[in-house]
Amino acid sequence: MTALRALAPEARWALLTRGVQGLGALVAVACVVRLYGVELQGLFFSFLSLAALIQLGDFGVGYASLQMAGHLRARGQAQAAAQLRRQARARGLAWLVGSGLLIGAAVALVLPVPNAQSWLGAWAALALAALALQWVQVELFWLEGARSVGLAWRLRCAQEVLGACAFIGALLAGAGLWSLPAYFGTRALVPLPWLRGVPPTPSGDTGFNWRRDLWPFQWRIGLSALAGFLVFQAMNPLVLAAQGAAAAGRLGIGLAVMNMLLLLCTAWPLSQAARFAGLLAQRQAGRVSERLNRTLWPSLGLAGLMALGAWGAVAALLHIFAGLAERLPDLLTLALLLLAGLAHQATACLAVVLRAERLEPLLRLSVFGGVASLVLVAAVAQVAGLPAVAATHLVCTLAGLCIAHRHYRRLLQRLSLP
Repeated sequence: MTALRALAPEARWALLTRGVQGLGALVAVACVVRLYGVELQGLFFSFLSLAALIQLGDFGVGYASLQMAGHLRARGQAQAAAQLRRQARARGLAWLVGSGLLIGAAVALVLPVPNAQSWLGAWAALALAALALQWVQVELFWLEGARSVGLAWRLRCAQEVLGACAFIGALLAGAGLWSLPAYFGTRALVPLPWLRGVPPTPSGDTGFNWRRDLWPFQWRIGLSALAGFLVFQAMNPLVLAAQGAAAAGRLGIGLAVMNMLLLLCTAWPLSQAARFAGLLAQRQAGRVSERLNRTLWPSLGLAGLMALGAWGAVAALLHIFAGLAERLPDLLTLALLLLAGLAHQATACLAVVLRAERLEPLLRLSVFGGVASLVLVAAVAQVAGLPAVAATHLVCTLAGLCIAHRHYRRLLQRLSLP
């Protein structure tokens, strides 16, 4: 409790938000395993991965506007921040609509699953709901950087509480895949009354130019995020295509456990993004290092404890209920995925600092690592089981962590120069 009280308020809200999101996901997974068949389980996790791809369709507009808004706020340029908001809204919507239509149609046409009439309607509704949710998130990113970090995370917490209720309620009611659009759509609607209450942005040209001031950073974030999809989310569809829905369902459970760990623990460094942007704008290398240490090691310790608890819980379930072996990942696969989760947590902490400089030095690493991970996982999935797929993912993650740490040391050296 003392450690929690020592956290900044926005960090506490971020941890609470991710805790609710993780708990809701855990209950939803339990509902899917208990109430639905193996085939639907595989589709369920694959659809979640593909919805995440649609959310990346803003191509970095949201996160780029957060970082720029943080810099503008630190400099007292409120009018420029207001102009940034208007442009982020329009550009985010344009990117999302274009990419959402493309991805939604491509999945409907080429997903290697028979009986399209049983899932096509749910997929179309999910694609629309994911698009709407991400457009709302663009607004929340701007709010976090320009106005209030705490308010943005309180709204995200409300999203997750009500979204989890809609998600679990739909699953219990027998909605199946239709529970996914209910989940995404509810979260899109929740913040709208508060966002409409944000004071109107003043008109007028402040000299801010997106193409000049932010596009060089935005496209790097967009490519990096797409590469992140290849690392985090592409495994399920690849295993679905190579080994079938049953294997994809078991891997999906393991990835869900890993991602639940990351949802909670990466919220800690992400809640500090605006603060790191301000410190870098003032070139305070000592305070950057100090704040990173106060974020990295406690969050990594929390992630380690959660990983041990999750592995032990799954081991107990497999020991008590032998029939769950066809629905849950084996313990070796789960252990390898959880170790990769710890490496991802450390990388996420370093990435928040590096991206706060609005240069995205991890771009080459993200793109090359994402493509390499995609190719390697696809090849391994064709010839080996799930433990080999998880081990491939872990090796790629550890290589990325080493490179990210080298970039962080170079950043501190640059900030220390007179």
